[in-house]
Amino acid sequence: FGVGDQVAQEALRGAAWSRFLENHREERTRTLVRLRRAGALPSTLRDLAESLVAYRDLPPDIPAAPPAPDLFAVFEETLAAVRPLTALCREPSDRLLLRIRELEQELRTARALDPGAGERVLLRRRRTARKYVARNEGRAAAWGDKATKDKVIRTLMPLQEAVDSWYAARGRELARDTVGWAAGYAREYERVKRERGLLDFRDLALATRDFLRDRPAARRRIAARFDDILMDEVQDTDPLQMEIAFLLAAEGEIPADPLEARLTPGKLFLVGDPKQSIYRFRRADIELYERAVERIAAQGETPHIRANFRSRPEVLEFVNGVFRDWMQPPAGERWQARYEDLEAAHDDGPPGARVHLVLPDPAVRDSLLERAARDEPNAELRRELELDSVVRALSHVLGRDGGAPWPVRDPETGDERPVRPSDIAVLVRKIDWGDRLLDGLRHAGIPASTTGGRRYWAREELQTLLVLLEALVNPADRLARFAALRSEVFGLTDDELVTHFLDEVPAEGTAVADATADLDRLAALAREHPVPEFLEHLVTRLGVLPAFGFRPDGAGRIESLRMLLESADTLVDAGFDSLPEFVGWLRDQSDEPRAEGLGETEPGADGGIQILTMHKAKGLEFPVVLLADLAGEPRADSGLIADRGAGAAEFRLSRKNGIATPAYQAAADTERERRRAEDVRLLYVAMTRARDALVVSWPDASGGFLEGGRLAEGIGAEPGTAPDRPDVAVIRAAQLPALAERRRLLLVAADRPRIPRDGPESP
Repeated sequence: FGVGDQVAQEALRGAAWSRFLENHREERTRTLVRLRRAGALPSTLRDLAESLVAYRDLPPDIPAAPPAPDLFAVFEETLAAVRPLTALCREPSDRLLLRIRELEQELRTARALDPGAGERVLLRRRRTARKYVARNEGRAAAWGDKATKDKVIRTLMPLQEAVDSWYAARGRELARDTVGWAAGYAREYERVKRERGLLDFRDLALATRDFLRDRPAARRRIAARFDDILMDEVQDTDPLQMEIAFLLAAEGEIPADPLEARLTPGKLFLVGDPKQSIYRFRRADIELYERAVERIAAQGETPHIRANFRSRPEVLEFVNGVFRDWMQPPAGERWQARYEDLEAAHDDGPPGARVHLVLPDPAVRDSLLERAARDEPNAELRRELELDSVVRALSHVLGRDGGAPWPVRDPETGDERPVRPSDIAVLVRKIDWGDRLLDGLRHAGIPASTTGGRRYWAREELQTLLVLLEALVNPADRLARFAALRSEVFGLTDDELVTHFLDEVPAEGTAVADATADLDRLAALAREHPVPEFLEHLVTRLGVLPAFGFRPDGAGRIESLRMLLESADTLVDAGFDSLPEFVGWLRDQSDEPRAEGLGETEPGADGGIQILTMHKAKGLEFPVVLLADLAGEPRADSGLIADRGAGAAEFRLSRKNGIATPAYQAAADTERERRRAEDVRLLYVAMTRARDALVVSWPDASGGFLEGGRLAEGIGAEPGTAPDRPDVAVIRAAQLPALAERRRLLLVAADRPRIPRDGPESP
């Protein structure tokens, strides 16, 4: 068997999903209809199914649901009990009395329908977030006194309780159905992997852990081959990997929990920084790290390294001040690292302030409010205001505002020199914010690039290749052929194409006729040659690489095309050996908003400012780092929570109608604290990427990293204001040259943004 890389695994999952939907169409339709009626979004189902596969070592535990109450019976009994009390009401217009009349009418309507439709009538108030009765409903004077009114309300309360119980029972029943339905996808995924002779990383880890755990003699023989076991970046280790390491380092009998095993003295050496544990969405678990450290400490040593060889002392002093009190574990919990001050290992470099806050321009704020006809900025206007100040600040750092460029240490020589765009990284929470910043920087004439995300797959060179391939795999599709012929590669005009395609007998010897013949020949070759070989021929025959190589950022464009061509080899190895399958995979990547780029290029290699997510920046360093979008919220997850303490996964499909595992809410409350703790660590990772200077965009905003005020407390100023401290300088956008009039960035955030040509745009 082989082990599929990320590209192969994504293709395998896509093939398994398509086959699962096709082979289980009737079951799928039935389940989807039930879930949709209950309020679950179909778009969340695949995310959940993928998460259940990723956490297949933690299957959900969903006991059978209790019987749902008979809503008709409860309504009949409750309204019969309250009916005599209505005679005590002295005001026909009292809200509580009117509510009773409405409920009686709903019951009569429900009785006149079939049971299913009638049930939905009785549930209507719950579905529209209306209460069946409120404790403050009605006036006491209308019922004679407060005691009588309260008695009426107590009599009606069983309605709400019965409906809530009905939803809880049906929610658990639907959750069980969902797990069974998703298990069908998991089986299809296993079948696809077997057919192609491939495993994924989780398969290897599970099989290895189970083999070492269940075969003591084999474990001892394998463990004897290793004198020492070193694990680096342990804070990001998958729990299965940690168990494997302990199994190989253990001596004697192995307990049910491998981390409780007695370790061979001196055999296991773990290296990690819990302050940088930021990959919980990839199964990293800081609590597991802390447990492992405790086990090592009980049987060995745990030295601490505080020296930082990257950042200037002034940057580290600022970072220490922000996180010293903020990053501390709650009593009795392991989900947060214990912060220890960092110490600079060197004190060289250019003089001057190392930490700067960027404050937005009030005049731009007023202009945006006037144009939007608003009194206060909403989230979009705040984002627009921050984009303006960040672009102006970066122009200032580069000396493009008439001042001198900031001095930095050259990464290669260590000598002081003026900063270049490639020395700067802008770190953001989500790449879509970075995409909009990229537009602003290019409009200002500042070279920049982003890494990964939808922007990557929307690159003009990749979309051009997709258009060409679509025309080759669908030769009868006239629209696809039209798009290919007017692409950058053929460069035919609309007039030429319309004239050709509207002629009853198209003329021969024209540019369109020659290009059409080229496509026909290529389509024939595609059926005769392996995909990688054909793609190489395609880009050579049509001059795709030169067409983009002489454009701005030509080297980056050629590199992205090369990585795409290399992915064809990976897909063929995974059993996807036809051109239609390759095109389908490429189309899926282009349509998937969360799709990652194919590979990582060296930050700044294209000579421009590098825009990265904070997660992508881990392990990297830059002379100048600017943090932006601090008020941004993390992307929504699949709704699945891995509860390793309970040994199960909990999930929710619908908040509104309670489609969830029984223990979901308790797990979610704890998970919320874990994620807040990880957010603190993520910000720490972002700040410590800076070597010579750290710049923080500091607009008047809330949410995200600004929630709770702890960051403002560490900086010493509320968002949008300047701190009174000598070690932090302030860059006021109002004191910098205004940007040339530019198109509204708010219009850029379309689902499929068009990538503008590189370089500055005309005002």
